[in-house]
Amino acid sequence: MVFGVPSFDFRYALRKGRIVQADSIVDLADAIGVPRDALEETVSAYNRGVDRGEDRELGRKALAHHFGNLVQIKAAPFYGYPCTASINTTYAGIRVGPDMAVRNVWDESIEGVYAAGEVVGGFHGEAYMTGSSLVKGLIFGRVAAASALGG
Repeated sequence: MVFGVPSFDFRYALRKGRIVQADSIVDLADAIGVPRDALEETVSAYNRGVDRGEDRELGRKALAHHFGNLVQIKAAPFYGYPCTASINTTYAGIRVGPDMAVRNVWDESIEGVYAAGEVVGGFHGEAYMTGSSLVKGLIFGRVAAASALGG
């Protein structure tokens, strides 16, 4: 555990309200705004899957990335993580040349137009690695700026 680092500090997340804690599944359902019976059935189905050695609903046999054994959810306290879907990276985008000049549909540079970061496609391959978009923006932003300045 890394204390004080928000993504690793469980107590910090609880204090900030990013994680919800409850003493029962019913209370957790109320706290996160989902129907009680739906959450109870979801937890029961998951626990039955653990008994079989596989969470069929999510297709998992491990906690994450084939690591860690599935464990039943049965002892308080129970925790919830309110979240929503979002898009944080793209896998396609504007085509650029080695100098980061934007290319048109005829693969010609558009004079004075440069791009870098997530708006540029073709970088991630099959999967996004956390933080790679920051490095992509930093490095290729520098290339784009140097090219725009004639260097």
